[in-house]
Amino acid sequence: MSYDNLMRLCIFALAAVAFAQDLQVPVSINPELADHTNLYARRVYKIGSNVYSAVGWGLANIIMVEGDDGVVIVDTGQGLAQARAVLAEFRKITQKPTRAIVYTHHHADHVLGASAFASAEDIKSGKIAIIAHESLEREYADENGLTADIMSMRAGSMYNSFLALLRPEDAAQMNSGIGPIFTFQSPGFIPPTQTIKDRLDTTIAGVRFQFLYVPSEASSEICAFLPDSKILLSAEVIQDHTFPNIYTLRGAKFRDPRLWFESIDKMREWPAESMVPQHGPPVEGKAEVATVLRNYRDAIQFVHDQSIRYANKGYAKEELIEVVKLPQQLAAVKPWLREFYGSVQHSAPEVYVGYLGWFDGDPISIDPMPRAEEARKLVALMGGRDRVLAEARRAYDASDRKFAAQLATYLIRIDANDLDARRLKAAVFRQLGYATINSTWRGLYLTAANVLEKKLDLERIVQARRAQRLSGDELQFPMIAHIQLLAIRLMAEQAANAALTMVLHLTDKNESYSLTLRNGILEYRARALPQADVTVSGTSAEIARLIDGIVPVEETLPKLELTGKIDEASRFLGYFERKYQSAPNFFLR
Repeated sequence: MSYDNLMRLCIFALAAVAFAQDLQVPVSINPELADHTNLYARRVYKIGSNVYSAVGWGLANIIMVEGDDGVVIVDTGQGLAQARAVLAEFRKITQKPTRAIVYTHHHADHVLGASAFASAEDIKSGKIAIIAHESLEREYADENGLTADIMSMRAGSMYNSFLALLRPEDAAQMNSGIGPIFTFQSPGFIPPTQTIKDRLDTTIAGVRFQFLYVPSEASSEICAFLPDSKILLSAEVIQDHTFPNIYTLRGAKFRDPRLWFESIDKMREWPAESMVPQHGPPVEGKAEVATVLRNYRDAIQFVHDQSIRYANKGYAKEELIEVVKLPQQLAAVKPWLREFYGSVQHSAPEVYVGYLGWFDGDPISIDPMPRAEEARKLVALMGGRDRVLAEARRAYDASDRKFAAQLATYLIRIDANDLDARRLKAAVFRQLGYATINSTWRGLYLTAANVLEKKLDLERIVQARRAQRLSGDELQFPMIAHIQLLAIRLMAEQAANAALTMVLHLTDKNESYSLTLRNGILEYRARALPQADVTVSGTSAEIARLIDGIVPVEETLPKLELTGKIDEASRFLGYFERKYQSAPNFFLR
């Protein structure tokens, strides 16, 4: 199913709620943000004599390095549509075959177009190597498996992906901060065949590469230097012409800013005369490359050091927003430190959490009042629902937007169907979204407004996205990743007293895994236990479909070979949630 059709399924077909005319917010866009979109006009940039960067066909660039008897593709885009379009552009330059693919890191917009550049036969025969850091496959499985549901919802919001079909006027002149608006496409991920730990110096198609592990915005990041042409392929260590996402609002594992600026320092040791990032146009000239690298690392170190400084003074993570501000000499660096994508404000609290965790030191935070209960008591204290709504409207009319939204939020936490409160909060979000320079803030504000106005069903989007994603891509995960996904779907409250062991035998790989239910957890081991209640045998794909819940267990299980207590297999799998249960709608919490 195409992305457009997916979206149409998720837009409410119900009649639109009648909104008060005086809460209608005229569409606009921050002029500097609109101008930033011009960076992503479709163009293949030539750098030196043999490096080509395709900018504008997707969120991330696809780079081709031409060698004597073949080409090296660096990153493969966000899906097969982008990859095939860029391949057609590269074929206008050279017909030389692909000799290797490099994944700079595990994020979806960099790895999902691989099968457009390499066939399964090419990979199996060793004709084409896929080079990546040794952690890539694990990190890819975690992000696209363990946390895929919540990240899909948040990423589609922050990248403005849900707006183009729903309200095209909101997406006009827009970008995703580091590239064109992201769209979900059919996936073509292929696991790496050659991995790097710290460094690899090698020659591919006659071109010398120096690969280096540079943990930064991804823990799996590698960059490359071409010593003969002095070209630095900087991966996403330099995210783009924008302040970096030290923390990404879609959610991710902690991005250690100290490792990040130390990685940039390693890249600064190379005598680069050109730099080709994975987002946006290249940087030309030795002096300009050096300046960009220096300013970028200084900004990251500043946020790190000052966040820790104020944390040591006892500031809570929310209070860091008020005191950690870039000095003028860094804030004035355009466009590289303008907050089109990342921001100091949403990064500083993450530094606190990365080092100290969520607790702010006040014991009230240890066992807080539930949100809904707090909202009920506050609203009662303030005079009841109608009084609070009236005060929220007065705050809105006085342009006290944050207070208006907070008051409306209390009412929504009490009653998620309070349309007056939802309408008012949506209007605030539209005003904030249209004014901001930050593309991710705009996407989140405007997507939330559509949800509040009952124009968009995010839960159905996540469900539909799962169906698209599981159409084949997830079968590329190692089996242990499928089992880890099963573990986080265990309904512990029902399985607390269960004591069952199932062995999964993969007939095509001659591998076995033991799964034991005990104390409301699923223990798993990469071997067969002798005292299993039931053994299920099948190919890797068949076993993956069984435990992923792509199709009902009652349809999948009879097609597999079972030994032991047959009826226990259904009971065992019955303790796990199905993949297609409703997803959380965090905009209403």
